[in-house]
Amino acid sequence: MTTLLTIRTPQGDTYPIAMDGSLFVEPTDDVTTEIDTTGLWALPGLADAHAHLTMNSVDDIRGIDEATMRHNIARNMWAHVDHGVLLILDKGGMSDITLVTLDHDADLRPDAYIATGIIHPQGGYMPGFGDQVEPEDLIEFLTTKATMRSGWVKIAADWPRRGIGPQNNYPLDILTEAVRVVHTAGA
Repeated sequence: MTTLLTIRTPQGDTYPIAMDGSLFVEPTDDVTTEIDTTGLWALPGLADAHAHLTMNSVDDIRGIDEATMRHNIARNMWAHVDHGVLLILDKGGMSDITLVTLDHDADLRPDAYIATGIIHPQGGYMPGFGDQVEPEDLIEFLTTKATMRSGWVKIAADWPRRGIGPQNNYPLDILTEAVRVVHTAGA
């Protein structure tokens, strides 16, 4: 059973591809199904929409040095490529170190969107992880944060407290202003 799809490039060129089950095959005359792809688009490769390139496991949350993080970034980024992942969304980490990924020629690395160190107040995330910023300091911190070149920041807006459950880390008016500040900075 062969299914035919028409792929359109961003430039508007078209070409047929066929699938037999879950495998891509050469298009032939024995097509049994054709999928209408009008209005659809596709990108080659897979996406990892929640990566932490600095870490190898959850155990790394308890403490990892900068040299190990740097080593892990390169190793984990290329492991993604080896497995067909061409778009990586790093959701932030212990520090801004993952931003070194953006220093490499974009043609020589996977497409990567890197968040800054995870921003939270004391007690509002894992101790010692990310940037601890109290609510009254959040706007100034974001206004002066040079690493917004990454395109985005990650703010832990809430976090569960032992015996209480999830609690807001920042009041809504401060989060609203934080979003405005970040967007104004182009992130």
